This record gives sequence, C-alpha cells and structure tokens, in this order.
Amino acid sequence: MKKILFRFDSGDGYGNGHLMRCLALADAFSEYEIYLVTNKVNGYYFSKWKKILKEFYLVENKNSDYNLIKNLCENLKIDYLVFDGYHLKKVFVYKRFNVKKVIYIDDEGFVSEKIDVIINQTSLKKTTEFKAKLLYGYKFFLCNSSLQKIKRSPKKSLLLSIGSSNDDIFLDKILTIFKNEKFKSRIYLTRNSNNLSYRNLDLNYISDDKLNEVYSEVSFAITAPGLMSLEMAFLNIPMIIYQTSIEQNDNIKFLIDNNFAYIIRKPEDLIQIIKNLKFLKPKVKLDSDGAYRIKKEILK
Repeated sequence: MKKILFRFDSGDGYGNGHLMRCLALADAFSEYEIYLVTNKVNGYYFSKWKKILKEFYLVENKNSDYNLIKNLCENLKIDYLVFDGYHLKKVFVYKRFNVKKVIYIDDEGFVSEKIDVIINQTSLKKTTEFKAKLLYGYKFFLCNSSLQKIKRSPKKSLLLSIGSSNDDIFLDKILTIFKNEKFKSRIYLTRNSNNLSYRNLDLNYISDDKLNEVYSEVSFAITAPGLMSLEMAFLNIPMIIYQTSIEQNDNIKFLIDNNFAYIIRKPEDLIQIIKNLKFLKPKVKLDSDGAYRIKKEILK
C-alpha cells in the first residue's frame, strides 16, 4: 500500500488552519496509509485525524525534526511528504528526502528548488524559476468535508473569531465598541471573555465542535483572514476581516478582490462599516473538489 506523511504543528489558538487543510488533503488520499508528525495529539479536530491515521509521532525536540522526518521517510518507505507551517520552511527548505514528491501547503508566496509541489489556495502567482509545480488559486481550496453538510439559515447574530491570545486586546476593543453602541444581536465568540463589564452583551462562547452549527445561523462574521475566513467564503457568509500577520496578504487580496469581505484597519472603523453593511455578491464560487484536484496533480 502507498504511504503519505503529513507534518504540521497546532496548539492553543494557533495552527488549526494547518491541521484542517492537511486533513482535507488526507481525506482525498484515504486509500493510502496515512502518517502524521505533529506536536499535539488532543482536541476536537485531532480526533478527526485519529480516525484515518495509520500512526502518528510526536515532535519532542524541534532540533531533531529533520532527522525524525528523514528516518521515517526511509524506514516506512513514504511515497509523499506534505508539510504545512511557516516555521517548518526553515527545517525543510534546503533538505532532500527519499520520497517521490515533497509538497508544501503555503499562503505567503513561497518557492524553493527542493519542493516538488506548492499549494496556495488564494494566490494568483503562476510561474516560478524552480521546478516546483505551483497549484495556485481558489480551485485548490482545501475544504473541510463537514462544511458540505451545512444548510444556511441566517439569524440576527454574528461570529467574532479571535485566533490567539495575542489578539485579546483587539477582542476587548471590539466588545467595548459593541457595549458603547448597545449592540443587541447575539455574538458568538471563539475565545472566551470573562470580562464582567460586557454583561449587557449577548455573548456566547463556542467550542470547536459547535462551530458548524454557528456557521449555519450567523448573518455575518468578524474574523482574521485565515482558514476560517475561507470556510466562510465557501458558505457565503459576509465578513469583516482584520489582519493579524503579514502571511495573510494573499488571503486578504483574494477575499477583498472577490467580494467576500470588507476590511478594517482599526477597531474604530467597525461600527460605520456595520451600519453601511451591504450584501456582498462574490465574483467566484468555492467548491469542495480542491483536494481531489490537488491529488490528481500530485500523482501525475
């Protein structure tokens, strides 16, 4: 049986995007033996991985990352190696592995002569000076299979998605604005706020396993332009996005240029945008076949 190995990291408030888009690709390779190297093996999303894995391995020492992957590829006779994570480029960019192809899932325009396939779901870049096959654009969107089952029935509610604890200051600013404006709609939060000064707001913390239920009913969302923003673009949920890192530039351009989202540069702009919020008519439609298009290209 052929074998494929995935490498990503995730943790509290980071890495779910890497985990989920790798999972979407792994689902497309369901007839393969699937192996995983990661730093964390618990949580709701990882439970989905356990259902399809042949075996997983923990990275205990980042300094031994390359040797661990190299040895696994050789000992298990891995056919395809997939890695996803900005910091992992430093480990793999100048290395060779004894596999048929090395695949990197990217969202910041990365190229390398040591990579065979580069996947970027939102960039429009078409060419490279290296040999890598570039799978660029929304046709290669890695869709969470559970999204296909969601039936949208919007209510007067919004999703406020804060990626990590580093964004808590931004969260407080947004909630303070809503409190001052006496905002009445239900607000779903992906990070809990224990600040009692927001008691007049209808705040509801949601865990990962309830996210699809919230997707089905929210009328719009405020979110960083990461994987969740692409999931909401797939579901045609109007968005107001805010940038939290430079790696999101491709996603931002894609979402804005294709009428999936508005953008705010500072929290103070939020209320004016909400008051003038118009129904967005996306220029393109995301579908759920991206992983299978990618698989076809990898196997060529």
